[in-house]
Amino acid sequence: MEPLRPVIVVTGKRRPHEVLLFAYSIGAGIALPLRDSLPPSMQGWNIPWAVALVLSGVIGLVGCYWRRSLWTGLSLERAGLLFNAACTFCYAVSVFTSHGRSGAFSAGFVTAWAVANVVRSLQIGNDLRSLGRGIRDADRPVT
Repeated sequence: MEPLRPVIVVTGKRRPHEVLLFAYSIGAGIALPLRDSLPPSMQGWNIPWAVALVLSGVIGLVGCYWRRSLWTGLSLERAGLLFNAACTFCYAVSVFTSHGRSGAFSAGFVTAWAVANVVRSLQIGNDLRSLGRGIRDADRPVT
């Protein structure tokens, strides 16, 4: 049996870009239905997309600042990132289909952000697996 190694998990305080992403999602989700005119890419989808943005932001922010259980906080943060990735990717598809090549830069930028959210959520998944192994190893009696 190998000796116990400490598990290092970086929590939300050190990632201000995630906190800003979640806060921006809440603000954009609230402001979107209040607009007088919507871009053609958002016609008919503004309310569901706005609700999804607000939910992803709230879930993510709660996860970033959850201090009772590291496991729960990271899981909520991961859920917020994945939900936000789905929202932003849907927006990118909508922009590209409605604007074609003229919307390619915006769609590409938003897609890159969605991919970054997925990559970060995979990192959190690895942290959660390591944390789970550390908890299981700490509960075993040392022989």
